[in-house]
Amino acid sequence: MQGILAYCWVAPAVLLAMYLGVNLLELKRKRLILGIYLVLALIFEIFLFAFPQASFNISLENPQEELSDVNFVTGSPTFILIIIFLLSNLFFNGIGCFIKNRQSTGLLRKKFLSLSLGFIIFVVCGVLNSLIAPGVGLIFIRAGMVVYSLFIFVGLKPVT
Repeated sequence: MQGILAYCWVAPAVLLAMYLGVNLLELKRKRLILGIYLVLALIFEIFLFAFPQASFNISLENPQEELSDVNFVTGSPTFILIIIFLLSNLFFNGIGCFIKNRQSTGLLRKKFLSLSLGFIIFVVCGVLNSLIAPGVGLIFIRAGMVVYSLFIFVGLKPVT
């Protein structure tokens, strides 16, 4: 249940991020790209809810004293889709916004740099979150997620 609760929002977040990315990058085939990710997101959710035992390794040695460790089963469809989502986010949003940053000037350049850094931090923290066992290191990963949110907020904040 913990794996489902932790990852049930991945698909909607990926769709939102890809929508943002294809619009910011002004890609010509927006509908096709978003359609592909919609199908992948639906497949992800189906596997997540229908086969949670096949998707996660759950380690719970001493439930009263320790945090449970929920990691993806390497090779499961949910794991493969998470990797595709993270790499796509890195490519479309992280690198794409960085390319737009290099092509822009002034305030727009700063905003694209902020978005690029935010998405890159998100991907790094997302990967580390899935690999590191609960403990002190997880605090730094979650702090990275807060920093990611701040970069995205600054990048998307309307200019007044």
